[in-house]
Amino acid sequence: MREIIKAIFKTGSASIVSIILGVISTKILAVALGSSGMGLYSIINQTLSTATTAGTMGGQTALVQGLASKKGNERDKYLITVFWIFIFGAMATSLFFWIFSPLIAQTVFASNDEETISLVRWITLPLTLTIIYSYFTNLLNGFKAIGRLAIAQVIVSFVTLLFVYPLFILASSGHTISFIFLISVSTMGGIIFSIIVAHKEKWLNPLIKDFIPKIDRGAMKHFYYMSRARLATGLVTSGTLLVIRAMIIQYEGFSSAGIFDVAWALSMTYIMLLLSSFGTYYLPTLSGIEDPQSRITLVQETLKMSLIIVIPLIITIIELKPLVIAILYTHEFIKSLEIVRWMLIGDYLKVSSWILSIPMVAYADMKSFFWSEIIWNAGFLMISCLAIYYNHLEGIGISFLLMYAIYLVYMKIYCEVRFQIPITKKMTLHWVAGLALVLAASFYDWNTTVVSYSHAAVWITCGCLVSWISLEKDEKYELVKLIFGTKNGIKRQKF
Repeated sequence: MREIIKAIFKTGSASIVSIILGVISTKILAVALGSSGMGLYSIINQTLSTATTAGTMGGQTALVQGLASKKGNERDKYLITVFWIFIFGAMATSLFFWIFSPLIAQTVFASNDEETISLVRWITLPLTLTIIYSYFTNLLNGFKAIGRLAIAQVIVSFVTLLFVYPLFILASSGHTISFIFLISVSTMGGIIFSIIVAHKEKWLNPLIKDFIPKIDRGAMKHFYYMSRARLATGLVTSGTLLVIRAMIIQYEGFSSAGIFDVAWALSMTYIMLLLSSFGTYYLPTLSGIEDPQSRITLVQETLKMSLIIVIPLIITIIELKPLVIAILYTHEFIKSLEIVRWMLIGDYLKVSSWILSIPMVAYADMKSFFWSEIIWNAGFLMISCLAIYYNHLEGIGISFLLMYAIYLVYMKIYCEVRFQIPITKKMTLHWVAGLALVLAASFYDWNTTVVSYSHAAVWITCGCLVSWISLEKDEKYELVKLIFGTKNGIKRQKF
């Protein structure tokens, strides 16, 4: 558990800095542009996300898994092959955007005027940079340079903050192209840092030594086997959100799209902080484990640590959600609470199901992974589209909660049957206690739009106590030692 905690502190502390910087940038945009402007910004980002998945062939996780599981010359061939796959993917996707820009503008942005078509074509700039950034950051992850990966993420957020004010002035004047440059310049900062780190560690030597397009058949086969399911599920996942956002724009306009974006961003930001902190250590480490008992131990310890953190974290967000929206955005977005309150309960289920789903990827059971993702997204999209059609955006939050409840049950059964990973009675009791607390806090403040700090303090304290009680004596000692950076603690850990 010590290694898990250290990894969380490395990526988690840097991710917190990234979030703080991102909060300031988002606040500036929200105040200046309002819900309609945020709706436009969100659909640009979602379009970019979907295109990036296509351009990388869903291969980000495949790159990490391949680098973590291969050694020596085989790893070098894999590194080179994936690089050129990403480059060719960027070129092909950019060409698609240029050719079909009128169709994309009409379908996604509900307009095919010359300005919107030009905006779609300009998306190819941040698209290419994002694919390159994805390669180098996942390279750092594959070599377990967790701390430096986190620094790269901080740099992206810092550069965004530096440029957000001058560019938002242009955006508020109607120059929507400034959104493109904001995304591009921040991504470039992360690319430069990642390349410097990789070059210093000589991880790029195989690529630099012979910098010509070269595809190794064995590496390509491994990448394709790992990425094909990821590509399909990634397109489905990102495409689902793109369809939902596009439908909201079609039926209710950019303002409602901005409201949905706030709800989705609030739910995703803090929970992805936790999952990315776990994932940078969990996936590559699990991929390299062959001993069944060691595998069981790692999954159980990761699940336990996730509960210790997520229970007080989600309760804190539940109690402070009106304040969080007011700080991050403006009171104009308070309507998003109707969606958020359902999604926060779903987040509790999401964390546990995510922990249990990683063995699928780590041990390349891509068929099971593919169908589980397809079914989740199909159900989420269907219910969400019905909610949008009948003008009930709250139904999107209900859909999110319902589908993660189904997903968690499936993942629990899968891990027990496929890998014989038992969920102990003590862990089950801890999980149920956490869920009961999350539900109680949620329903107690279900319609609240103003924070009661005395009530919040009670609920948050209860969440912390549930997590603290679940720890063994030596685990409590280890956690305290790492938090306060004692002699062998995290402060002395080299990034």
